[in-house]
Amino acid sequence: MRLNHRIAAITRHSYLRLFARALCVCAALTQGLVAAAVAAPQGALLYTINASAGSNGSISPSGNVAVSAGGSQSFTITANSFYHVDNVIVDGVSIGAANSYPFNNVTANHTISATFAIDTFTVTTTAGANGSITPGGTVVVDAGTSPEFTIAADAHYHIANVILDGVSVGAVSSITLSSISTNHTISASFTIDTYTITATAGPNGSITPDGPVSVDYGGSQNFVFGADPAYQIADVTVDGVSVGAVGSYNFSNVTADHTIDATFTPVIVASPVVSINDVHVTEGNSGTSLATFTVTVTPPSASPIHVDYLTQSGTATATEDYVTASGTLDIPASTGSVPLSVTVNGDTKVESNETFTLRLTHALGASLSDSIGLGTIDNDDSKPVISIAGGSTLEGNSGSHTLNFAVTLSAPSASTIQVKYASKGITATTSDHDYTGVAGTLTIAPGATGGTISVSITGDTKVEPDETFQVILYAPTNVTLGTATATGTIQNDDSGAPLPQLSISDVSLTEGNSGYKSFNFSVSLSAVSASSVTVKFATAGITASAGSGDYVGRNSTLTIPAGASSGVITVQVKGDRKVERNETFAVNLFSPTNATIADAQGIGTILNDDGSSVVAQTPTDELSFLGATEREGETADAAAGVPTLAFAANPARGPLSAQFTLAEDAEVRITLIDAQGRLVDELANGRFSEGRHALPTTARSATLAPGLYFVRMESEGRSITRKFVSLR
Repeated sequence: MRLNHRIAAITRHSYLRLFARALCVCAALTQGLVAAAVAAPQGALLYTINASAGSNGSISPSGNVAVSAGGSQSFTITANSFYHVDNVIVDGVSIGAANSYPFNNVTANHTISATFAIDTFTVTTTAGANGSITPGGTVVVDAGTSPEFTIAADAHYHIANVILDGVSVGAVSSITLSSISTNHTISASFTIDTYTITATAGPNGSITPDGPVSVDYGGSQNFVFGADPAYQIADVTVDGVSVGAVGSYNFSNVTADHTIDATFTPVIVASPVVSINDVHVTEGNSGTSLATFTVTVTPPSASPIHVDYLTQSGTATATEDYVTASGTLDIPASTGSVPLSVTVNGDTKVESNETFTLRLTHALGASLSDSIGLGTIDNDDSKPVISIAGGSTLEGNSGSHTLNFAVTLSAPSASTIQVKYASKGITATTSDHDYTGVAGTLTIAPGATGGTISVSITGDTKVEPDETFQVILYAPTNVTLGTATATGTIQNDDSGAPLPQLSISDVSLTEGNSGYKSFNFSVSLSAVSASSVTVKFATAGITASAGSGDYVGRNSTLTIPAGASSGVITVQVKGDRKVERNETFAVNLFSPTNATIADAQGIGTILNDDGSSVVAQTPTDELSFLGATEREGETADAAAGVPTLAFAANPARGPLSAQFTLAEDAEVRITLIDAQGRLVDELANGRFSEGRHALPTTARSATLAPGLYFVRMESEGRSITRKFVSLR
């Protein structure tokens, strides 16, 4: 019961508090109305100024502010921390970034609104040589954020020092700027890695230099050992492994720490020992030269020494390559060494280095140690040069005959010479049975001056231009390549009218809103042919893309029957409702039979019919190849070794910078096209060698206006189209 009374009391108390608050609200409203009545003359008009502020700031006063006719009202605009006033709009008109605004002599309703933008600061990073700071350059950062910067050294270098706002922070690998509120600078320097070689010498000798020796990465350091009087070097160990009693040791291309130690032992006087060294001698082209050996006595003897000697043939032949020598050598007392010479005959034969030996026997007054000296006659006659010459032949009307390519040497060789060869079609092809392809190895015997490579030519009665193919030499053995490529020409001997020429039209149509629309490209002949004409074709994207569904890619063959003057290639274009710019694609003709090509490319323009067109889009790379495998769809697998086209920077703020790579010598044409499909410039047109080439900068490509462009590379029946964005 008491609990119920207490709940009732609490409830009554709550109602009383709510009633009291309501009375206070009513009183405040009444006071406002009274104040308005006092402030405004009786019967005066009131106007409303609506004041609003966007996020990250405020306007005071705000909301609907009542102002008497002819009265004034000022507003203060304040941005939050890390923000600033971006714009103030009064009655729909921007007055800029103001911090206050007064309305004077108010005679109408007004609006005032303010927007705010975050403060930004810059962090300028500078990396010295052999390292980087990421992100680099001048980085714009929003106030209050905490950007992180990574410092990294190149391979084989390390961070030397990092300076933040002029103050060193040591060799740190990253810096985080917490709650950024001002501009900053970060710079870093880098230094090459170093390694330590610890050199020590035992008693009775020295090593120079000694102790810890610092060596830069990839550097070299030489050490020299010296024994005290009556001592000699016993052993030298490098990283714990013996390298013998050497007088010096050189570390090259240092990439790790090392140790080197030398030990020494007393000199023990022993009976004299006789030895002979090995020698090399250049044979010369004529006359004779001397291969001089050194016979050494260790230690020198107090008495004369007599030792017999004789020469023996190895790969060198006595009389032809050197003169046989034999006899007894007398070494005077106290003599440490004496010369002993063998005569070598010069010649001009190209041959391998040849060897013989000079052997010591029957020493009197000493023992023999190393008793065999190896004499090497170094060949000084350069390898001959091998070259191939082209040729031509009438094709004939039937059967086959041989076209011989002469392969010649600049000089006979004493060695067997081999060179590989293979044929390659240019306008003549094996698929059209113009000739039979060859590949193999040509062997030229010692003393011969050349050889022959034969190619079988197939005759026919087709009226066609002269056709060519190549025979290429490669992978030579015992010979140097000279002229490695020869062209064979199959001369047409069939009379008749010249072959007709093929041309393809351009097509320009609206895309439609749905379904597919046929773009019909007319392929016409300059004259009616008595034979069926075929030509291969494939689509290639320019600004339109088959991969994005703008059209259905094709890669097939068109046949124009005998007696007909034209044919049609149809490409299906997909309709949509996207508002976009006009887009283009190409239909390329290649590999004709019974005709030649006059105009190889038709341009299809897909006209936008969905309101205002747009200009820009995110740039993406698009490649299309006209490869050796023809099938429906332009994305057929490209043949091995297709050319490539790459940009140094895309998008770019400087001149267009690109390079292209060829797997073999080829004709190349590279053009620059704008977003409307118009030709801007021709960047390259000619024959280029195998390998990588820099795309030349022209006056137009160096001063491109900002926008979207396309670079198209055409080479040997292949087409590559890539997008490029200029931000200048």
